[in-house]
Amino acid sequence: MTVRPAATGSTTALPDRILAVRLDRLGDVLLTGPAIRALARRAHVTLAVSGNGSAAAHMLPGVADIIRFDCPWIVSGPGHADPVDSVALGDFVDDVRARGIRHAVIFTSDRQSPLPTALVLRLAGVEHITAHSEHHPGSLLDLCVDGDPDAHEVERNVGLVGAMGFPIDDQPRLAVCRSPLRHGIADALPDTYVVVHPGAAEPARTMTPARWVAAIHHLRARGHRVVITGAAADGARGVADECPEAIDLVGRTTFVELASVIAHAAAVCVGNTGVMHLAAAVGTPIAAVFPATVPVHRWQPWGVRHEVLGMQDIGCALCHRRECHLARHPCAAIGPQAVVLAVEALMSPHDRQAEASSEAALAS
Repeated sequence: MTVRPAATGSTTALPDRILAVRLDRLGDVLLTGPAIRALARRAHVTLAVSGNGSAAAHMLPGVADIIRFDCPWIVSGPGHADPVDSVALGDFVDDVRARGIRHAVIFTSDRQSPLPTALVLRLAGVEHITAHSEHHPGSLLDLCVDGDPDAHEVERNVGLVGAMGFPIDDQPRLAVCRSPLRHGIADALPDTYVVVHPGAAEPARTMTPARWVAAIHHLRARGHRVVITGAAADGARGVADECPEAIDLVGRTTFVELASVIAHAAAVCVGNTGVMHLAAAVGTPIAAVFPATVPVHRWQPWGVRHEVLGMQDIGCALCHRRECHLARHPCAAIGPQAVVLAVEALMSPHDRQAEASSEAALAS
């Protein structure tokens, strides 16, 4: 990791108030959790997030205040571009300025630039800004940190905070605040069950609905009680309709309730989505359907027992596509038996003991 002070230099005293910025999706916000907690031990933390990430932001320990900003240069992409809304941009500047924030840290993935966001923060009166950047920032950043291409996203985030001088944990863990389940949901859950969360905002990051249906049928044939979760908009509704023997919670839980449903599960089967990181945050073993659209070593489940399913050495790996352009989505062409084997490996007595230890560590 290389730290590069920018032209304006860097301060040595840690701020007592700081703006943390993570403007993409739910899972990305969850992966900033250990870095946010490190900041919060010394400072009042305001977290700026998109509307998509706000549900996760409300669950992160250490967050004192939240600003919502749907940032078009982060949440949109080629072919899905939203126009820059000058009113929304002005509101964000006003929100930051009204809080009198002078220090900020911008969390980004390795494919995102912090510089447009840094420019907006300068306009809001932020005097000291830290971020990862491989490019010359001019006067937009005060502290630049080169990202490690082999680091997991959690390590990337805590490394940024460590470069600022904040003490960080030797073994950072994900964690979220949970709430009790409503009676209607709690009463529907059996004592032991497997959660299947088939949908994803980006279809290329999960299996096809037909493959999920086959996996659920095989889990049921092996005697596992299955709970299907998700939103109707991401394809989970169609999967649940084809699996009447499963417990259908599609569209019935909030994100914080979903955390509790997953926390009590023996295992969860899920694509490369924010819910995968939610499962890691509550310590539940994960059978991760992980198509090779992004590097698995940077985005796989963190700090929890997991099995990665999917072809990682396919020729079109790291395509970063929202939808697969190949017939049958080959890197996610996972047989139902492989899903069952992964789940049962995670549910073995040895692994249940490891899961209990993980839960205890998160609770401490």
